[in-house]
This record gives sequence, C-alpha cells and structure tokens, in this order.
Amino acid sequence: MKIMIKCVATLCIIINGFAQGVDQSHILRLALANQNFNWDPQAIENTDELLLFSSVYQGLVQLDAKTLQPLPALAESWSISDDGLQYTFYLRSRLYFSDGTPITAESFYRSVLRLLDPYIHNPNAELLHMITNAKEYAMGAGIPVQDVGVVVLDERTIQFNLVHPAPYFFEVIAHPALSPLSGSQLPMKWQEPRSIPFSGPYLYAGTTDKGFMLRRNRLYWNAEKVNITTIDVQLFDVEEESNAGLRSEEIDWAHNFFNPKEPIHTNHRLVVNQRYASQYFTFIADNGPYAEPDIRKALIMLLPLQLLRESGLPVATTLIPPTQDYSVVHPFRSDYSEGMLLLSKAGYPEGEGLPTLVIQSFHMEDPRILVMQEAWGNAGISVEIYTPEDHNDYYQISDRQSITIMESAWSADYLDPLAFLFMWQSDSLYNVTNFRDQHFDELIKNSHFLSGRERLQALAMAEKRLLESAVVIPMNFLVDLDLVSPALLTELGHNPLGVRRFENLNKRALYTYYNAI
Repeated sequence: MKIMIKCVATLCIIINGFAQGVDQSHILRLALANQNFNWDPQAIENTDELLLFSSVYQGLVQLDAKTLQPLPALAESWSISDDGLQYTFYLRSRLYFSDGTPITAESFYRSVLRLLDPYIHNPNAELLHMITNAKEYAMGAGIPVQDVGVVVLDERTIQFNLVHPAPYFFEVIAHPALSPLSGSQLPMKWQEPRSIPFSGPYLYAGTTDKGFMLRRNRLYWNAEKVNITTIDVQLFDVEEESNAGLRSEEIDWAHNFFNPKEPIHTNHRLVVNQRYASQYFTFIADNGPYAEPDIRKALIMLLPLQLLRESGLPVATTLIPPTQDYSVVHPFRSDYSEGMLLLSKAGYPEGEGLPTLVIQSFHMEDPRILVMQEAWGNAGISVEIYTPEDHNDYYQISDRQSITIMESAWSADYLDPLAFLFMWQSDSLYNVTNFRDQHFDELIKNSHFLSGRERLQALAMAEKRLLESAVVIPMNFLVDLDLVSPALLTELGHNPLGVRRFENLNKRALYTYYNAI
C-alpha cells in the first residue's frame, strides 16, 4: 500500500502507568496523526488505517503477530488442494456482524465481487489477480461474474480457485479488504462508521473531544478473550501534543506520531523492527526528455546518493528489501562526470535545453529534496519543489505533465517480492510512470508457474530490469520503532508486515509489572 512519509517513520509504544485508584487495565489510549479516516476496508491507503482497521474488520484468517503464520479467524479450518490451486474455507457456526446480521459465505463472496467490481476500478483488486478470471473481470473484459473463481458451496463454505500457485495467498486473504460485507453495507456511507456492521473484535463507538472510541464487539466470535475492551483513539495535529500526553500519562501508545527529539522518560525497551517497505523517488513524466531512460540515468548519476540515503534509516540501493534468498545489485552509482557526459550525448550539454524539473515531495523543507535541487541545479537544470496542500491528495496526480519526479513509499501487503513488483506491470493501476516493458511483464507472468529459488531468480531479474530503466531511485527501507515494556514485548509481536493485534494485548500485566518496580 502507498504510505505517507514523515521525517522518520516511527512506531512507538509508550506506557507510563495509570491513575491512582482507577482501573484502566482494559483501556488502551492510542495517539495517531490527525487525518480523515475512510472506514472502507477496501480503500486502505496508509499504515495507520491498516493498524486500526485490522481491529474492527476480520476475515477468514488472521496472521500471527510474531510468525505471520495463518491462524483461524472467521474460518475455523481450511483445506488446500495438492496442486495449490484450490483453497476451501469452512466458517465457524453462529458468526455475526456487530449489528446482529449473520456472517455467511455469501458475505465473503459479496466482498470479493465488490473489490473486483469493474466499474469501481479499485487498485486493491490486484491483490486477487491470482484467482481464476479475477483480473479479466476486474478489467472489464466481459467475463461473466459466475466465471470468477470464487464459489459459495454452502452457507458456511467458500472456495477460491487460482490460476497459478500463490505462496502468499494466506497473507492476502487476511487483509481487511477481504473481510465480509453485510448486505446492508452496500451501498454504504463509509465516513459514517456508527452505521457500519463490523466483523472484528472492536466496533466504532462514537467521537470524543480528541478523536473517537472503539469498544469490544460483544458479538465477535472470540469476544470473551479480548482483554482490552476500549481503545481511546486520540488524534493530534502536532507531535509535541502527543509528547505532552505521554508525559502526563494520558496516552499509552503513540503510533508514528511523536517527537523523538524531546526526551520522554520511561523504563521501556526500544525495539527496531524493519518493515517490508521502501521509500524511493519515481520519475512519472510520460513524455519529453525526462521520460527518456538515458536522461533519467544521467540525473541519478548526478546525485550524491550516499548523502541522500543517510537519513538514519536502513540504506536502500534496491527497491525490495533483500533477504537471504533474494537480492539484486543496483546498476547505477554517483558519477558526476559520467552523468554530464550522458546529458551531452543526449543533446543537452551542461543541461542546456532541459525543461524545468519539478519534484513532488511530502515536505517542502525536506533536506534531501534541497540536496537534489542543488545537485541538479549545479548541472544547469532548473528545479522546482511542489508539495500538495492536502496530503490525502498526494497520490492523486491530475496533471502528470507538471510533475517530473515524486517522492513515494510502499509498504508491502504480503511478504514476497511480487508485493513490490506487481505494480510496475504495464496494466497495473498503480503504475503512474511511462515504464511499459514487455520483458518485465513476461518475467512476472512466468514467475507464477515457478517455485522456490527459480521463482525468486525470475523476480530478481524483473527488479533488475526495472532498476536499469532508471524510473526508480531507491532511498531507504522503513522501520518501526517500538518502545515497549518487557511485560508487553512478547504479546505485541514484531514482524515485517507490521501486523498488530489489539485483542491479544493484556494491559493488566503491564500495570502489575509497574506496581512491582
């Protein structure tokens, strides 16, 4: 999913104690950046929404917060065919939405069809392209809905038929976008959450002076095991307000929104958790010189890449975080002389004749943007910086002619290189660049029918081809920073997808711990 970048992306949990004589062991006070939440689980746009919506929406399976292994959720069990092309899920008995409406296999079928609706053009539909005829149906190719590979076998059984094996299928099916939908939710005013039937352990309980409340969903199938009964979500415009709440013990958890330069005295443990996520710059010009690969290569070589990547976050020379079995070598390095030579060969000596280069950034005063502006300016290129007034509209580029390159970030929805590469395919709705490469598309397509090391090698070749096009400038890999009590550390879990489960936390253990020290 696309995400917004602050100066340093952080996730911090800070719990300082509780008011004398008041049992707050079942209340969790969560601080987030102020934003307008669209409560549609199929339109999640950032990691704040993913964290929050995972608590009110639940699907067939959930992921273990420590291992990411699939666990039973609304489905109590499942079976997989020997060829890995058919998944059958068996729902629990007596499942209900928060409004008392029964949850059935039809509720999940309804959700899938809405996500794939060819009239909505939801980019998240690409999560399901491994399902038979799902891609063709979503793209409006005239496929009858009954030919989509999702079948309701009976009230409690739903089956997914795949066109190719997908080793990441459980991680996809656990996404809130695949949670069930009640018939009363279609159509639905998603910005009015009081009327939404929720399927997860919590439900929306109304606004407060500082934000809103989530309360335990008493009709949730495992409600008696939910220890945190209330989540008090507090929204802040400036990080200093969040810090003040932490110091005054009015906030238990500040998620990606606190000022790390201000001291906050706690006895907690800092845990750095690298996400399967990247921050990079993307050339989006679709015509003119900046749409030419050789010009883009020259621009990359003109940059002091090492300096730009010294942000305190893990350095990224590739798009995808490397693993033991997957790695790629970036083809370009800083070389001012070579960059100027490439510009000259392309007909732009000393940058003469190149149009103004416009950088779209999250922050006007980002030091990296200023370094890029200076480096390209020294090469004779006029550079302007543009920051949208409303960050909610950051990725809604109405006039691509006016933007040359934009700061971007991507947090993978599943733990597989394909979670980064799929969006660069020629027909992806996420591909806002002019990168259209038949060989790249073929590498991705062929990888679906490979396994193990062969599959990863094919994906690595695809990433290498993408990087060689110079459409992407990798910068950093993103991390979560968790400041947690030892009493909570084992329950919180940390993983590359940032999966957190509020219903698994036991705050009472925290207070017992703090009373004992």
